[in-house]
Amino acid sequence: MFVSDNKVSTAKAYFKARLAAQFSDIAIKQMWQAILEVQFGWSPTEQLLNADERLSESDLLAIRKVVNGLLAHEPFQYLIGETLFDGLRIKCDQRALIPRPETEELVHVLSDLNRNFESILDACTGSACLALALKKRFPTARVHATDLSEEALELSRENAAQLQLEITFECADMLQYSASQSYDLIVSNP
Repeated sequence: MFVSDNKVSTAKAYFKARLAAQFSDIAIKQMWQAILEVQFGWSPTEQLLNADERLSESDLLAIRKVVNGLLAHEPFQYLIGETLFDGLRIKCDQRALIPRPETEELVHVLSDLNRNFESILDACTGSACLALALKKRFPTARVHATDLSEEALELSRENAAQLQLEITFECADMLQYSASQSYDLIVSNP
């Protein structure tokens, strides 16, 4: 195998050594913590306590796959299959763009308006991160999300189901869209 033993600490040293030329120490640490959280469900405290735990061969191969993907310039979120967005764990893959921090800021700005939105339209929803975060913050609102890509909508539906948030999805071209209802809030980050 590519590590001398199967310990978490040895796998971490391998991860850091392989990525040190491309990423900062802080980025490597954050990615390593995210891998352990996603792969094993370990909190930061558990990660420290489990440094001497032995990993399975398949776990080590998953870590090596992430390293090789990062070295090939693949997005980290696609490699681990998710990202955090406004406290929500959003499934992430090539069917939609990766949610951006700037989009998360939009959610905060809208929440700070202290308005009670009854109906929200998220145009060009992608992974539905914006629609889902707004539904979480405005639970009584009817949230409608559209996208031109049926594949992106499939990902959106998976995220909504995983988070148990009720969103209505529609495949639509926003350049030719004719809403069947009015909305209190229309958002988009295409």
